[in-house]
Amino acid sequence: MENASAATVLVLAALYWGTVLAKMLRFRRKRGRSPVLVPTTLVEKILLTFWVLIIVVWFAQPIYLLFTETAPVPVRLIPAFDRPVLKIAGNALIWPAYLVSLWAWRRMGRAWRLGIDQVQTTRLVTDGPFAFCRHPIYALQAVALLGSWFVLPTPLLGCVVPIHWVCVWLKAGVEERHMAEMHGDAYGQYCRECGRFVPKLWARRARSAQSSTEREGSPRNARHS
Repeated sequence: MENASAATVLVLAALYWGTVLAKMLRFRRKRGRSPVLVPTTLVEKILLTFWVLIIVVWFAQPIYLLFTETAPVPVRLIPAFDRPVLKIAGNALIWPAYLVSLWAWRRMGRAWRLGIDQVQTTRLVTDGPFAFCRHPIYALQAVALLGSWFVLPTPLLGCVVPIHWVCVWLKAGVEERHMAEMHGDAYGQYCRECGRFVPKLWARRARSAQSSTEREGSPRNARHS
């Protein structure tokens, strides 16, 4: 059971970050430069350091468990959380999160970057998964990491999950300040209508009600007695 759990998390990590690597190589081949792999601000440099550590743990822990019989406590499964129901829940989180991430990456298209691009202006993407929240890729990555802990519940991975959430929150804030400077009022309106990591359901209901009112008031739908 432990080997199966470790293999599941390793496959997910390989697929997810393998996809990111493939996008990086494709970006460089087409544009002749990196997708802002090295950040320019101090905050982003610090966040990148933590992100690299998170990725290393995501990969190294399942590999270690697959090739050793006696694991130290930090990478040993916690019995209280090593339950079939949690493993099922974890798998129900990680694979949809990865598939929707593929959709989000595709919708970004040429606007995709790893960091803030101070050279080129990218378009404001508000469709696809971005119609529901402003940072679906970060949100889904966090969901995938949490699901990985459900599948492979070790103390080390459990410590990484909240650290990743903090990094995601700070990184999103840095990017939003840049997007506000780049797109101005259009991005401000987008922020008012769309949540950072989860949908603003009230805003969507308001937009639906407004659209219904506009349709009912249009000449085509007007009633004549």
